[in-house]
This record gives sequence, structure tokens and C-alpha cells, in this order.
Amino acid sequence: MKRMFPRWRGGLFPGLLLALALACSNSEQPPADPDGGSPSPDGGNTALDGGNTNPDGGNPGPDGGNPGPDGGSPEPDGGTTSRKPYVIFVVDRSATMISPLDTTNPNCRMGDNTLCGTQGQDNCDLSRCPTRLSTVKTQLETFLSSHATQARYGLAFFPATESGSSTAAESCRSFSQLTVPPPTVDEATRLQLSADAVLQAIRNVPTPAGSTPLGDTLEMLVQQTPLGTSAASAGDAVVIISDGLPNCNANNPNDGSQPALCRCTALSCMGALARLGCLDLDAPSALMSNLRARGVRTYVMPLGNEVAMGEGPQVFQSLAEAGGTLRPCPNGTNAECGASYVCNPSTRLCSGPSLLPGELDRVLAP
Repeated sequence: MKRMFPRWRGGLFPGLLLALALACSNSEQPPADPDGGSPSPDGGNTALDGGNTNPDGGNPGPDGGNPGPDGGSPEPDGGTTSRKPYVIFVVDRSATMISPLDTTNPNCRMGDNTLCGTQGQDNCDLSRCPTRLSTVKTQLETFLSSHATQARYGLAFFPATESGSSTAAESCRSFSQLTVPPPTVDEATRLQLSADAVLQAIRNVPTPAGSTPLGDTLEMLVQQTPLGTSAASAGDAVVIISDGLPNCNANNPNDGSQPALCRCTALSCMGALARLGCLDLDAPSALMSNLRARGVRTYVMPLGNEVAMGEGPQVFQSLAEAGGTLRPCPNGTNAECGASYVCNPSTRLCSGPSLLPGELDRVLAP
């Protein structure tokens, strides 16, 4: 899990060590955008034709309208009649997303028996050792190929960390805009363009780097999308796909001097990491609860076998509860919940996260 920060390598300068500590894995060097379709360092959106626009202006949405600072064009019908739901994917691109999905897979070992996808190397053989990021791509390609015109899709990445970052704060930086704004009309061609834009951005995501500023990312999303702002919002959803625990809250009331309250996600929560390294569960949960009160469900799909260890199970279950998306077990059996999870016979809800890999269809059929 990305909170397991790197072992230091000789020859690095002290400033770089600090950034690496919060990066939650060994440092990555994101390449230049392969085709211009990836988010720019200032958080600019990816336009459907692959071009970026001014970072303060936003990109034209798939309907051709320029989403304003309130998060998009008005609903054509005033927001009072039936429409297709908004579904916004919030995808982790932090450092450990190039690590193996299953770190116990023997095919993920290199010739010297080291684990691929570590030491900042995106070197796993994806045909034999899928990574967390390759799994995201596969999951979304499968889902959107079948459901491209069934919702108004958008995409936000987190974090916005650039290569060569030398401060803890930079490792926690979040984007100021969505990578792909959702369309605001239900015309089939525009919905298809939106789904295609999400896939293009996922395929061209820069090499993962940085930590997990989930709270700031959700705050941006709430401000820039029409989620929960009309009487037709009941089907709207946010889907968070991540391999680690949320942190990066500079205003976290807890710090490393209170270990039991901090619940440190780093090797050490001291100095610049005193608050940024502490678990940030309250801020994302509050935002998700607020969305839920407005008729918007928030799903969480954790990736990587480490999420079943330590704080992981409780954190992802808490997020699923806040989002109103615990998985159902209508027959009251543990078998309905999958390995490692149990069914609560009173509530007929599973422990654990909202979604397991392969369950994205639930987003459109809650």
C-alpha cells in the first residue's frame, strides 16, 4: 500500500528524501504527456480532441458548452425532469499504482527475485502480473464498452504530483479541475464522446507519483460538477478507485505526537509529515455523507492485497458506509460478500468496501 514509504537509496539529497517519504512508494519520474491528452501540471482538463485549455477556464464539455466555475452548464430542462445519471470516476495515480495487484504472485518477481513495479520502475509483465493501474484500465474498458451511453461520465485523477518534487506539500498536491468534465445533455453521440475521453485519459495517465489527497480531490469535484444539484440527482454516483489510505490533510486535527489518533500512514509522521502523513478519514467521509444527503452515492474500490491489512479494511468500510454503498447480502450469507468479508445478518450488508474488481456494473444498478 502506498503508505508504506520507500527505503532510502544512497546518493539522494535530503530535500528529495522528504518528497519520497510522502510519495508512499519509491519515486517515479512521470514522462511528458504521450499524446497531449493527459492532465497538465497546473490541473488543466483534457479536451475531447486531446488539447488543453487555459487552466482557469476549463475545457468544453462533450456537449460543447464550457463548464463555468459552478461546475457545468445548466440542465437543459432546468434539472427537474428525468435525465441520465452523472458518474464521476476518481482514480488514484499515486506512486504504488504501478505495483502488482497481487504482490504474492510469483510471476511478479524479477530475475533477482525483487518485486516488479518497485524502485520507481514500471516493469511488470502485465500479461502475467497485472498492476493496480493496468487493472483500472481493464475494469473501465470493460465497463464503458458496455455502458458508454448509459450515463454522463467524468474523470478526476489524484494526486497532481510532478516528478522531481522536493517537498511534502507538493507530494500531496491535488488537481484544480476535472481531467474530463461530464456532458450536461443526454444526446448519444455526446455521451459516447465523454466515455471515449475517459478511456483516452486513463490509457495515457502519466507515470504514477505522489500520495493520496482524497479529501481535496472530492472537494474539487463537489465544486465543479452538478452532482446532487437537481431533483434528478438520485442516480448520480462517484466511484473512487485507489490502492491506499487517504492522507495529505494539512489541517488534520491530529498529528504524529498522538500516534493513536494520527494513525500514521507513513514510516514516520514527524516534521513536515506530522499532519500530512496522518490518516485523513474524517474529511472524505464528511464530503461523501454530504453527497449522500443530496442523493449521490459514493463507491470505493480498493486495489492491492495490502488493503486487507492493518487499517485498510476498517477505513474502506467506513468510506463505503459514508457513501451509502455497502454491498448487500440479501440471503444473509458470508458467501455473498466474497473472501475475507462477512454478512451482517441484521442489516444484510457486507463488511468491507463498496466494490470489488469486476463489480462496476453495480454503479448503474444499485
